[in-house]
Amino acid sequence: MTRTRSATCSRGAGDDAEHPLYREEACPYIHPQLTSQARGRPDTAYQRWRWQPHDCTLPAFDAVRMPEALRDKRMLYVGDSLGRGQFASMVCLLQSAIPDDAAGASKSFKMSADQQHTVFTAREYKATVEFYWAPFLLESNSDNAAVHRISERMVRRGSIGYHSRHWEGVDVIVFNTYLWWCTGLRFRILNGPWEDAGKETAWEWVSTEEAYGMAFRDMLQWVRDNMDFNTTRVFFTSMSPTHQK
Repeated sequence: MTRTRSATCSRGAGDDAEHPLYREEACPYIHPQLTSQARGRPDTAYQRWRWQPHDCTLPAFDAVRMPEALRDKRMLYVGDSLGRGQFASMVCLLQSAIPDDAAGASKSFKMSADQQHTVFTAREYKATVEFYWAPFLLESNSDNAAVHRISERMVRRGSIGYHSRHWEGVDVIVFNTYLWWCTGLRFRILNGPWEDAGKETAWEWVSTEEAYGMAFRDMLQWVRDNMDFNTTRVFFTSMSPTHQK
């Protein structure tokens, strides 16, 4: 961030500068649920948000430099629909800056997906941007990316390895925990295998805060054990406290 008119810079005081970076109709990778224009939204102002502090310059996202920064690297989003939306936006930003081959015979990027793991590959850069569905980070009864609206959600204690085996070797990882805050005040913890989930003695009710803390500590331990802070980057996002208001 570059200061301009003042010795101090408040990132909280500024304006939303108009700065559209891509159009949804130009990106073939946006899920239909995320296509606001196609679903009837009349305005486009939400596509032009870019926060610009008053007394300093916040550099804009550079979709041309980003593929080069990701050359020979894996960038992985882990979480729920919040992370999936961030992943889709990043892919649309990147594909807008990576041209097709001149003859049009092949693409310089491709997308492969199953229900849980989606991979965007920029072949020229040998780079991938990926999304992995793990809404509670631990193994849960909401792990089916297509069918995950469960009335009483449950996670299995100490099960982060079930998902984290798919995260190994990434260079940039972005976690999010939005869904944790949409589950009510209590949460079920399974203390044994899923085969015992139907037995009341195999699970317990705890506060959602306690369950979240357990998952968060497991995530941090995985980061400490698997990420080299000299060569990799770890980001954590959550939702705004006012999101549900």
